[in-house]
Amino acid sequence: MHLTKPASSRSRSRSRIAYKFECPSNINSNNSNTGKMAAEARTISQPGHIRDQRKVMPHILLLAIAVVSLQFESVSAQSMMTKNEPMFISRSETFKFITGETIVLPCEVANTDTYVVAWKRGIAILTAGSVKVTPDPRVRLVNGFNLQIRDALPTDAGDYICQIATMDPREITHTVEILVPPRIHHISTGGHLQVKKGSSVRIECSATGNPMPNVTWSRKNNILPNGEEKLHSHVLSIENVDRHKGGVYICTANNRVGQPASSQVVLHVLCKYATHFHISTLRKFIALFKSGTLKNHIKKGQKALFLFIVMNILMAQK
Repeated sequence: MHLTKPASSRSRSRSRIAYKFECPSNINSNNSNTGKMAAEARTISQPGHIRDQRKVMPHILLLAIAVVSLQFESVSAQSMMTKNEPMFISRSETFKFITGETIVLPCEVANTDTYVVAWKRGIAILTAGSVKVTPDPRVRLVNGFNLQIRDALPTDAGDYICQIATMDPREITHTVEILVPPRIHHISTGGHLQVKKGSSVRIECSATGNPMPNVTWSRKNNILPNGEEKLHSHVLSIENVDRHKGGVYICTANNRVGQPASSQVVLHVLCKYATHFHISTLRKFIALFKSGTLKNHIKKGQKALFLFIVMNILMAQK
């Protein structure tokens, strides 16, 4: 096939596309499509064909509109079918409850008239439809398929599944976290501690709760021996103890759940000081024993004033 341009400028003015298709005479008749293509090319080059295209365009536009309408009707039909299928209105969530509170887990559904809605925890079935399966007396259904658990315990924490029993089961999962107020679990020295002057003291305070509480040490009506008001640690260490470091030390646990928990330790410092007594002049009525015990005798009708000044009542153990 050869493409040639017309020689005269006049022929170019009659057609915007001035190519001419020439086919050799020995081309097989099976290649008639090639001739058709050439004829169509010549036809397109004519101004009259543009008018034909303008006539066809409205019909093409109507056809496109019809196709879109059919597709829209198909989508609408699918939507109507979907509306009749069972579905969840509630969504999976994480809930936090304090011990002792009542747990309520939502499971709002639609189009489940012919389907069973069940609650599960792990492999254990809690409810099936409106029937309670679990023997736990704290568990029941409220307001449809919402699951209620009274008097929440730490062991109630975990995942709970609400399931619609379709061929391909549909389900939502709620996660429950149980918050536990703080509690002082143990103090290594107990509530009272006696130490000798110059010794070292280490007191540990352990607490429980969820979340894990923060433990701080403070001193009643005074600052800590290190000069701070609080120590953010579960261990309180005091070096070179003297009588100025004695007093009441308070361990406090707080996790912002409920009220903080606290416990105190009374630190007694034993010093090697003698015991001195200043006794009034009424000696004939008073007996002083070596143990430090005073005994007085007053007869009926007598009046007396006793003034005792005690410098130290604790004696160091030898």
